[in-house]
Amino acid sequence: MLSKKLMLGVWLAAGAVLASGQTNVTPPAATTSLGSGFDYSRGDYGFATATEVWSVPFNLRHEDGPWTLTANWSYLTIKGPATVVAGGGAARPTASSQSGIGDIYAGATYTFGAIGEGVNMAATARVKLPTADEGRGLGTGAADYYGEVTFYRTIDTVTPFVLAGYRVLGDNSTYTLKDGVYFAGGAHVRMSPETVFSALLNWRQRIVAGGDNSCDAMVMVTHDATTRWQFTGYLLKGFTNASPDVGVGAAANWKF
Repeated sequence: MLSKKLMLGVWLAAGAVLASGQTNVTPPAATTSLGSGFDYSRGDYGFATATEVWSVPFNLRHEDGPWTLTANWSYLTIKGPATVVAGGGAARPTASSQSGIGDIYAGATYTFGAIGEGVNMAATARVKLPTADEGRGLGTGAADYYGEVTFYRTIDTVTPFVLAGYRVLGDNSTYTLKDGVYFAGGAHVRMSPETVFSALLNWRQRIVAGGDNSCDAMVMVTHDATTRWQFTGYLLKGFTNASPDVGVGAAANWKF
């Protein structure tokens, strides 16, 4: 439901190799991690009044060989006229401040590994389960579906990547949404054995008739403090009315 949360899902769906900054595709031992943190965004989304979103995300991730399974949900507070969905803003039934459980995103990624000339590929399928309250503008009340492929190549300490996907957005009498494509590109740079810096640009096709396409950029730092604890911080800047103007967040993940 949150545009920035979806963008993080897109970034994480690049696979275990990209997310951890590893420079090989050797299947790791099965691991499970649980994480949480905070997320804040603000944007006008083409409305006269800005919409602010605060959230406390909860992220569950399981990696086993080439497979990565994820589940993400959050507790939200939204204040303003826009319901922020799929990388854009649609009108909420109310502009008042509302809080509650957000939608659940469940995904599966398969990392194929090298497909030639050092290029690797991963494929992801994701579904949004409509658990957020539609009447309070915390979600659309409909399921969404996403499919995407990521190509990446590690060159010394740098891993550039590109991603292409297609989304099918559920709609109803309150939200008339358009299906469409989305793209992302960027690079992960290993600054040290424990720290990876990432930068990416995201573009998503408009979700409402007459609206803008979404375009925003994110920078992120991921640090492995121990073999079990990983910390992430990120900043976001939007460039169109379909993107948040600014965003910031941090997360801690515990591997067990």
